[in-house]
Amino acid sequence: MLLGVINSLKTGTYVVTRTADGSYDAHGRYATGSSSTFNMDAVVQPYGGGRKMLPLPEGVRAEDVRLIHTATALRTRDNAGEADSVAIGGENYSVYAVEGPYTLGPSTHYQAYAARRGKP
Repeated sequence: MLLGVINSLKTGTYVVTRTADGSYDAHGRYATGSSSTFNMDAVVQPYGGGRKMLPLPEGVRAEDVRLIHTATALRTRDNAGEADSVAIGGENYSVYAVEGPYTLGPSTHYQAYAARRGKP
């Protein structure tokens, strides 16, 4: 049921880049893991905040945040790996929070919050 709603209302198919867990070398330097990409169907909308404000991780700008409804489990940054990156409208967005899974019958749904990456 939820998958049908996402598929009927989806705003597009988006490319997700997932970076594997990194490792430390003998000198203590961190080496980023390899990355891979996959597609996901999702409903993406601007996140205006409203009554619910999510605290942003340090270093994440709040200029452009998107709310993503999807059946795909996205990853946030943790001690072992990088956050998933979602390409939306030609820009890369980093996932910083995920809510769910919400399950109804055989369907599972997630809400993810992603902030646009700044350009150096």
